[in-house]
Amino acid sequence: MKTMTRKLTLLLLLSSVLLLTSCLDSSQGYYIGKEEYSYILRDQKTMTVYARTAAGYWITSEQISLLTPKTTAFISYHIDFDEAEKVLTGENNNVPIWVATTSPEPIILDQKNLIFGDAPDVPAVNFESLLDPTYIENDLFGDCWLFPYTINLKKGETARINFYRATEMDPAESTSTEVIIDVRVEKIGTPETDAKDKLVGDYVVADLSELRNVFADNTDLNGKISLKFRYFRSDKDGLYTSNRDYSMFIEQK
Repeated sequence: MKTMTRKLTLLLLLSSVLLLTSCLDSSQGYYIGKEEYSYILRDQKTMTVYARTAAGYWITSEQISLLTPKTTAFISYHIDFDEAEKVLTGENNNVPIWVATTSPEPIILDQKNLIFGDAPDVPAVNFESLLDPTYIENDLFGDCWLFPYTINLKKGETARINFYRATEMDPAESTSTEVIIDVRVEKIGTPETDAKDKLVGDYVVADLSELRNVFADNTDLNGKISLKFRYFRSDKDGLYTSNRDYSMFIEQK
């Protein structure tokens, strides 16, 4: 239930209020964010390491300054707009990076780069569920797509997930602007003797930014590509392909 609640909260935030913070001023009072999905960057103008949060705020703190740029985290924070310091950036110094209070420590997310090549031909391991990703169609969050998932694991096992760009597709289903991403999970570790399966929920982030580079010169795009995800799940026979198409907006060179 906690996984689903956080998922719905993220979707609402990202679909409704993910905006540039240049329109903010210091009269907005107080904001509290709890475990918000955030993308870490270094501002090249001020060299400040900061987080772009799901609520649309750009924030920094002592804890955030220690994070690695181009990674992702869940961050709990609060901003007192009347008291907080801010670092101004942007062409006209009109975009504030708020100095927020962050507590507890940010939760660093498991993040995987897209592998260009077919998924390995090994015995299938099923997801119990792989929910719709939280993502932004442009590169505001660095093309980092957040996937909640569930899987049955025994004590002593952990899940390792990878993402592969499929090179072989059914010609009847393929278009020049459609990409199939194979998602594969492995069970790592040695289970304890007589351990039983337990349903475990977690998150994984797919860094799909290289797709933007690959398709930047494609003049057939009309500004976007379409993605589908293919994986094994316990309630389906064989590979399951997502019914929904997910869009990524591509700015052509």
